[in-house]
Amino acid sequence: MHFTHSSDYKGTVQARYLIDGLIEHMFHIAHKRNTPVELPLTKGRSNGFVPINEKIISDLRKFQPFLPYKEDVEVFYNDQFAWPIIRTDTSTEHEMLD
Repeated sequence: MHFTHSSDYKGTVQARYLIDGLIEHMFHIAHKRNTPVELPLTKGRSNGFVPINEKIISDLRKFQPFLPYKEDVEVFYNDQFAWPIIRTDTSTEHEMLD
């Protein structure tokens, strides 16, 4: 299935069996009245950062010696390493996977 939407036809989605296929179905997903979408004005987190799992940061640090010595790359990864982290209990993760 191939789904498309267009700002010309607000509130509708076109579905086709193949990409640019000949058979097309149009679905109306909006309410009958056109109400504009209001985006939130406040941030979800006060500091603007979503904490990164400690294991991900650990993996990033493992390949740090193999990164190219470019200033922009170094700045990017130093910013990543400065983000707040979340420490997770491994037993909890295994229980969730079971």
